[in-house]
Amino acid sequence: MRGGLPSPWSEFVRACFHVKRIPYSLVDARDADRGLASIKTLTGTRESAVVFWNDERRAPNWLEQLVLAERISLKPRLPARMILSNGPGRRSDRRALLPRQGFGWHRRVMMIARCSRSPAFGERERAIGQYLARKYRHNTDSVEGSTKHCEEIVSTFARPCGPQATTTLLGSSLTALDLAWAAFAALIQPLL
Repeated sequence: MRGGLPSPWSEFVRACFHVKRIPYSLVDARDADRGLASIKTLTGTRESAVVFWNDERRAPNWLEQLVLAERISLKPRLPARMILSNGPGRRSDRRALLPRQGFGWHRRVMMIARCSRSPAFGERERAIGQYLARKYRHNTDSVEGSTKHCEEIVSTFARPCGPQATTTLLGSSLTALDLAWAAFAALIQPLL
């Protein structure tokens, strides 16, 4: 977590660890002793969404973190392949939630543009928008395309799946896709 704002990618991984009952501890990036400076020293990166497990190589991204969680605890199974597809329908990389160019990516493009351009925001928000634009090399000119992608994804997840709609997206048991959708739906309307 940076600056008190949870990342949906981090929230997804936390949810995976939680449902698998894998103990974990969170490191606040602002913590002077265990924060971002320590992570940078240990990993050589400024990314705060990193998982360490025993003496193994760090797991720096959501996919490696999900694979690690699957290896640590076998139940419940949360296969990664379900998360790379659009879930409710056929495979479609443009409708994926977590990968680069997925829902989270496009929603971030929209948020960067809003922070950078909206008169409702002040200097702090504009600075955040500019920082994120540089970090992720976003071009806010693509906001219309990102909005279209996000609308398609939301409509895909809003439709009931299969002949009998359930409370889960795929079948009768919880999957990684359910956890990902819960984390990333907060990008539509954050929980307060």
